[in-house]
Amino acid sequence: MPKPGAGGAEHYVQATAPIQGATGDTWYDGTDQFIFDPNRGGWVTPGGGISLSNKISILSQAVSVISQQVSVLSQNVSVISQGLSVLSQAVSVLSQATSVAQAALSVRIDTQSQSISVLSQGLSVVSQALSVLSQATSVADAALSVRIDTQSQAISVLSQGVSVVSQALSVLSQATSVAQAALSVRIDTASNAVSIVSQALSVLSQAASVADAALSVRVDTQSQSISVLSQQVSLLSQVVSVISQQVSALSQAHSALSNVVSVISAGLGGVQLKVVSNTQIISGTVTTAVSALSAVLAAAGSYQIDGNIIFNISVADTVIFNMSGTTSAGASNRTAGRYEVATGASARVLENFQGFPWVVSATMATTSVFTAKIDAVVRTSAAFTLQLFAFASAAGKDINILAGSYLRAYKVG
Repeated sequence: MPKPGAGGAEHYVQATAPIQGATGDTWYDGTDQFIFDPNRGGWVTPGGGISLSNKISILSQAVSVISQQVSVLSQNVSVISQGLSVLSQAVSVLSQATSVAQAALSVRIDTQSQSISVLSQGLSVVSQALSVLSQATSVADAALSVRIDTQSQAISVLSQGVSVVSQALSVLSQATSVAQAALSVRIDTASNAVSIVSQALSVLSQAASVADAALSVRVDTQSQSISVLSQQVSLLSQVVSVISQQVSALSQAHSALSNVVSVISAGLGGVQLKVVSNTQIISGTVTTAVSALSAVLAAAGSYQIDGNIIFNISVADTVIFNMSGTTSAGASNRTAGRYEVATGASARVLENFQGFPWVVSATMATTSVFTAKIDAVVRTSAAFTLQLFAFASAAGKDINILAGSYLRAYKVG
């Protein structure tokens, strides 16, 4: 009920807040004091915390949760009551049966007593359940009280958080002021830098003008130098003309000399030179042509034949060289010559021959590198090809015809 307060305001001392009040009215619920402020939502604490209506809303939600729990307990009690009703109906049926069976009542007293005992135990269990329900209700009330206290503490923490945020906003405002001041300084610095760059561009423009003047002077100097160089080139052109005439004279002399050489070459004949560029391996007793060492001899010609075969053998043994012609190289082709084959440090095999084939057999003392020289003269009646063959005296022996071996056919008539 209202109580007169200081300054003409009204004070209420009651558990429930009045629904309405005048601005500045106070209300005391026995624990806390509240002020009615319509701009802040109604009844609020003097310190400016959360409005009383919000606090009441929060507490109302907690009470609603407890009410739901009490409703569940009420349903449990209803179920138990239904059980008791069913039990009561059973007792009524039993009473009717007892009236009908009065004659047998004395006989069934003991049985009925046991049933009543069981029923009594059931009632005792129901009583205990009601006791547990009562205790649960007490626990729920205590939990509701604890949750209300927790909500009050949360409201206090929230108020402190609002205060911290306010302080943070103040710090941010100060930092913004400092940043604006720094930005102003940087703008002034940039403006000064632009002024310096402008001055530097002015200096650079003046330097460019000076450079242009110097370049003009250098161009005039280069023009004079080019004129002098042009005169020198003209002199060199005259010298080149003289040298060209001398080269022409030399060319004519060379042409005359070539004619003389042609005449001499026609008198002496041509030369065929064949050289082995890569090692050729000849295996065992199979007669094999040394592919690089051959010469084509024309009909009715006289040739000087010479050659030098560089070789070694994989195992010390006998090697055979055979210089043969094609089938046209018959008795009408006359030939004579000799082989000289080195077989050791100072040993030689000399083999003279007349007619075809030219065959030499030599036993090598070691696997070192040796030479076989050919020196012969051939007079042809018909054209044929001269070809060198080689083979070893036993299988498993390889003859290596080494690079640098050659055969030369020089036409002398």
